Amino acid sequence: MKPIVFSTDHNYVMPTCVTIHSLLLNANPGVNYDIYIIIDPDVTEEDKNKLRKQVEVDNKESEINFLEIGDTFDSGFEIRDISRACYNRLMIPWLLPQYDKVVYSDVDIIFTGNISEVYDTNLNDSLVAGIGGKSWTKGLIKKYLGKIGADPSEYINSGFLLINAKAQREENLKQKYLDLSKKKFIYQDQDIINLVCKGRISKLPEIYNVNPAEYYKYAPGKPKVVHFFGFKPWNHFTYSWILWWNIYDSSIVYDANYNHKISSEILRWDAVIDTKKKALKQKLRFMQQYFKA
Repeated sequence: MKPIVFSTDHNYVMPTCVTIHSLLLNANPGVNYDIYIIIDPDVTEEDKNKLRKQVEVDNKESEINFLEIGDTFDSGFEIRDISRACYNRLMIPWLLPQYDKVVYSDVDIIFTGNISEVYDTNLNDSLVAGIGGKSWTKGLIKKYLGKIGADPSEYINSGFLLINAKAQREENLKQKYLDLSKKKFIYQDQDIINLVCKGRISKLPEIYNVNPAEYYKYAPGKPKVVHFFGFKPWNHFTYSWILWWNIYDSSIVYDANYNHKISSEILRWDAVIDTKKKALKQKLRFMQQYFKA
């Protein structure tokens, strides 16, 4: 069984089902997953049943388990409309002490290929592995990362991670994570992971965290993971949005009325203008927070 962890709240149960559906649809024959979902207190029993049903429909051999983290990060710093739940992934090595290596995935992701081979990655002395990005090494973001003490050249996105859980437990990193969660970092848990693991971060192939705006550049079937950074395809018109909707249409959470409602909103003529305005506001908020940091 391959261990993989997601984190969700009530509002994200629907996209979580879609992400899990894409994972299991693209699994090679004989590949089964031990699926763990860290849940916020607002996740209902009905929500859990939806998630259980999605796994059961797709792969009866895979298992799903729910983890509660309580008030561990109640004092965690919040920014950019991202809740404290983002810090939950920091505790994975201690939530799953039975595993040496664990994959973590965000739920704004669509799996477009089998990912089981990523578990064979030799982490050696690394504490974590993920995917970097060119944006970290230039401009304002590079300046910010330098200011907090992160290394832009090794900095990784926290949306898809291979975690060396055994090494992190052995080196007692838990308290470092907890202490830094109270600091005012713009990228929250992502900054914390890169700071705590600095110097011992490995890079995974970029096919495990492809930007939807660049998906078309790859050969068909090559990307394994498409990560919808920023605007979400379930409520905005985005690059490669059809990838998400194709999976949604065959999931157990498909709703024809919702499909029609969202389509009528995101396909109207001024939707692109609205999206551009929102993107500009996000950049302005980033700059304001940077100069306050």
